[in-house]
Formats: sequence, structure tokens, C-alpha cells
Amino acid sequence: MGTWDYGLLDSDPALDIIQLWREYVEENPAYDHTTVEDQCFRRWGDAIRYGDSITNAEILALVALHLNSNLAVSKKLRKTAIDAINRELVQEELDEWKNPEKRKQVLNQLLDNLGGKQKPPRKPKRFRDPSLQYKNSSHARSELMKIVKEAGGKPWITYMVEKQSFPGQLSKNLEAEIPPFLTTLDRYMKHRVWEKDYNISWQASVERLMMIATYLGISLKMSEEEISQLLDRCDISKKKSQQENAPDKK
Repeated sequence: MGTWDYGLLDSDPALDIIQLWREYVEENPAYDHTTVEDQCFRRWGDAIRYGDSITNAEILALVALHLNSNLAVSKKLRKTAIDAINRELVQEELDEWKNPEKRKQVLNQLLDNLGGKQKPPRKPKRFRDPSLQYKNSSHARSELMKIVKEAGGKPWITYMVEKQSFPGQLSKNLEAEIPPFLTTLDRYMKHRVWEKDYNISWQASVERLMMIATYLGISLKMSEEEISQLLDRCDISKKKSQQENAPDKK
């Protein structure tokens, strides 16, 4: 990834949107800015409700291109951009920048231009993506526990074992020490999601851990209560929330 600056068009994701803009608006008279918008919304999919910094950067870049060209921003794009701005105004996101206050000023200026208001972003209650099996972690837990109750302790899943490394994550010496089945399992866990919005990747990881836990629990003839506890441990977001809401120990 290249260098990100504070301007709305000064990032790698913005460059992708700029390229689309050139192809469909500046270089081809048969198309216009609405073509780019349609392309982008298909590309973003459901991530417009909970996008990460890359999705947010693309959304803000598209708005900036509209404004720089004195083009009207559609109602749909305006709402999407306001939501993206509010996600970027969360303090933990601002803290990722060398100068958080400067980043905040840029975002607030765009928010004012769009006539939006600053408000805490809503956390998604439901994920919709073809790489996800369930609507959310609670739905995953409920459906998996149904399987546990109906399975009668009989496993039906088989593992495929194949040698595969963790590219770019570990030294060659460490990679050589990793049992092949772990590298294979890691590859399956990340299949079709590792390059997506990190909220999707995170949710997929939680759900897939829960599926593995269900298989493991049934195979080892664990009790329903034991499997239930194992599923709770897989839902890291729930565990984190419980820790944050726990009373301070003195």
C-alpha cells in the first residue's frame, strides 16, 4: 500500500475511484458520473453499512470527485458518505493518523458540505455477504446448537490435509515448523474473505471458528453445555464486549 495523505483523493483506494472516473466520465462520452456511482455501489455491496477504512475512503473519494466537478451528489451517495464520515470520525480511527485533528477537520468540512451531522455509527445487527453462512454471531450460535441437539454425537465432517504455508507472515524457519494441517486450516478460514472489508473477514472468522467448535464438540461427545461454552469463546467480539462492560477490579 502507498502513502495516505489527508485529502479525500490522496489514498490508494481513492486512486481506484479516480481511475474509474477517468474511464467513464472523462474519456468516454457514452457514460457519465452515474455510471461510476452504479459501478461503485455494486462493488461496495452491503459494506456501505459497516465499511472499513478502505471502503470509506472509496466512498469519500467518489463524493469529492462529484463536488470538484460541480456535480450534484445523489441522495443515496450523500447518505452513504455521511455514514462513512461518521465511521471515520470514531476516535480509534482518528488515532490511526499522524495528525488526528487535521484528519478530523477534513472530515468535518465534508460533513458540513453535505449537510450532515456527526453521530455515533450504528453497529450492524446483520451481515449480508455470500462468504458468510449466518446473519450474525447469535444466529450462528443458535443454528449450530440446533445441529448439536440433533446430531446425537455423530460427526459428519472430514478434514482435508494439504501442505500450505503462511505467506509473508512468518520466517521460513518458523513456517517449516508449522504442522501442515494448521496451514491448510488457516487457508480455509480465510478463503474468499481475506481481501474483503475487515468487518466481513472478522465475522467470517468468528463464524468459521464456531463451525469448527461444533464439529469438535460433537466428535468428542462433549455435552451441550460444554459445546455452548465453546461457541461463546469463539465469539471474540462478544467476549470483548463482556470485558468492556465488566466492573473495574480494585
